[in-house]
Amino acid sequence: MYAPAVDDWNRYLSIDPTGQWSDEARARLEGVESKLQNKKSSLRMPLLHDTELVALPNQGQSESYKPSRRVSARGCQELASASVSQNSV
Repeated sequence: MYAPAVDDWNRYLSIDPTGQWSDEARARLEGVESKLQNKKSSLRMPLLHDTELVALPNQGQSESYKPSRRVSARGCQELASASVSQNSV
């Protein structure tokens, strides 16, 4: 959605670089580019931090619940990294 808008604003500015609407077009282009960059950045970040991932197996469980296998913080980090790299493809 944002990439076509960037192309459109750049095309407009190539046709009318100094016209009456060029300042507004540049401002709108800058806004769209900022949104596009924010979206790309947010896709690279994990949804949960390591400490939140470690806490997941214990959420909503009774005091007597003990998972059969504990997951280390490093294991959670590797899982999060793998998930992020899959989403980047």
